[in-house]
Amino acid sequence: MERTTRYTKSHRLILEALEIPLQNYPELISRIKDGDLYLLMCELDHACRYIQDAVANTARFEVKPSPAQFQDSEKIRPIIELMQKELEGRANQE
Repeated sequence: MERTTRYTKSHRLILEALEIPLQNYPELISRIKDGDLYLLMCELDHACRYIQDAVANTARFEVKPSPAQFQDSEKIRPIIELMQKELEGRANQE
């Protein structure tokens, strides 16, 4: 079992999103209301950036995310991009 760090909450959110196959996202995203989709996208983006920024930070003694947490944060980017494209498409239709 992975130890709990300040990155655990962000990683759990990412893992939950990764449980759904990427090919299922376009249909799911199309059914989510604009505001809810935007909030979900922001939360996932924040979780992703939080982990990636911590790895990139050069502070020597800072607790860093695990390699698995970092790898999962990289896997979530295509999902965030799908959400962003959907929201942009909706905005252009209006």
